[in-house]
Amino acid sequence: MKQSGFSVTELLIVIVVIGALMTLGVVNLRGNQVDARDKEREMDTQAIAISLDRFYNNGSAVLPAGSYPATDEMGGTESAIRLVLRDIHVGSLRAPGAGEDEISLVTATNGSTDPLQIAPQPTGSTYVYQPLQQDGSLCETVDDTCRRFFLYYYSEVDELVKAVGSKNQ
Repeated sequence: MKQSGFSVTELLIVIVVIGALMTLGVVNLRGNQVDARDKEREMDTQAIAISLDRFYNNGSAVLPAGSYPATDEMGGTESAIRLVLRDIHVGSLRAPGAGEDEISLVTATNGSTDPLQIAPQPTGSTYVYQPLQQDGSLCETVDDTCRRFFLYYYSEVDELVKAVGSKNQ
């Protein structure tokens, strides 16, 4: 009488194949998640840039048109930023991985336009706003005329700091 069923070798082959397929699936899923976070960072910085360019074109109660907000105007709090960027969706101010109540937009502390030298360095959960005067120095106070800006974000895929610039370069 012959017994039916699978041999140990057949079961081992099936387990190895399933394990290999699952490994490929997990690796592919993680790559897609990294791509999605990078795309979200890129879209967020573009939305912020559009809002900053609207500010430049329309001005505010404090500043006439033709200047971007200085670092002190951005304030670092959601309420201060929303006073300047009135039409920005709050989701664009939160990078992937940032907490629900956190604002990811921080202001630069130097005027270097070299992405490796910008301070503070952007991380996966922060963006850096850098307004510049005509001479290239950091635009820090409302008395300064900010003629251009850069927004920096970190790309997980490339492991590089990337920049989005103002239309009025």
